[in-house]
Amino acid sequence: MRIGMFLNNSHNIDGRVYKECVTLTEAGHSCIVLGLYNKKLPNEENIGGAKVVRLVRWPKLKIPIIRQFLYTYNWVKVGIKLDVDVYHAHDASTLLEAVMCSVIKKKKLVYDSHELFLNIASLERKKIVKFIWWLKESFSLKKVSCVISANLERSKILKLRYPQIKNSFVLENFPLKEIGETRNYDASRKAMRAKLNILEDDVVFVFQGALSRNRGLEDLLKALPLCDNLSKRKFLIIGDGSYKKEFEKKIKNHAYNNFIFTGKINYKELPSYLVAGDIGLIYFPPICLNYIFAAPNKLYEYMLNRLAIVSGNTPTVVNVINRLKNGLIVYEDSSEDFAKVICKMSEDKDQLQKMKEVSYRNALKYYTWEKQESKFIKMYENI
Repeated sequence: MRIGMFLNNSHNIDGRVYKECVTLTEAGHSCIVLGLYNKKLPNEENIGGAKVVRLVRWPKLKIPIIRQFLYTYNWVKVGIKLDVDVYHAHDASTLLEAVMCSVIKKKKLVYDSHELFLNIASLERKKIVKFIWWLKESFSLKKVSCVISANLERSKILKLRYPQIKNSFVLENFPLKEIGETRNYDASRKAMRAKLNILEDDVVFVFQGALSRNRGLEDLLKALPLCDNLSKRKFLIIGDGSYKKEFEKKIKNHAYNNFIFTGKINYKELPSYLVAGDIGLIYFPPICLNYIFAAPNKLYEYMLNRLAIVSGNTPTVVNVINRLKNGLIVYEDSSEDFAKVICKMSEDKDQLQKMKEVSYRNALKYYTWEKQESKFIKMYENI
């Protein structure tokens, strides 16, 4: 089977797309990914067995409707030239374009819904824009053969919202098993902590992901003044984003010297940094359904790299922590509770070590990508 994927980023660090391509190509299928142009990356290359073609991005125009028209035209023009059996749209931002290609070429279409797009934080107060996206998604889903969601809660919400969904499938953001098995953990941890100037007895909290607002970074800064003995607590920040400069400025204003920034890290290199940590932070403020029912891939990446978990009241994460006892939950959306959990997690190092080992053992047993590969292939074969 030949599969053409639409992706609204440059596909340099998108782990979900990488894993899907690896699975499909190893099963004998072929994949081509249409991504966005990035001047730091080649226009064409092979990633995870798939051919990646990065399209030239149209100039930024001040009139959104014209910009969107040119964007759609460019994607459809390239997409209909693909010699494929199935189109695969990653998230709502490529769905309409993939639908147009599938209708023109009379091919099947899979919609990989990474988010509850209508309920992302940036759309919560934009009622008109939100309604336009609902029209696009509602129309498009009539043409889709199968909808993929990242957890069961999101799948249920989509099916209630769009009764026209014919088939649905849950494909969780589990990491590849190899990132927890194919290296010497102790040596890797020691080397990375030395590289980052982290002392042996420091307790390291890790935040990995997009550095943008409403991802927990503001909440962390509000909690820290309520914590004692910060000198022995380090905060490793892995990623980049629009909030980074402001975040760094606030850290400087507080005179904190225990933050370490790595910048954006390629998905394949991520494990070598995560092993330097002890506790993974997942704290989505409950401001939108997309955060409340988040499906964070970082949860399983943290666990497979031997990190305990500190999380806000996010059902997907709470269910794992309650079952495994591999972390603590900030049930109330308050700085005081967040600070108490940070302090408690780093005070008892023996208990922390047990949580880390529980994370790792159970991640290997239950939460690796390989656990769902056969279901993913079967889904494709059934469409």
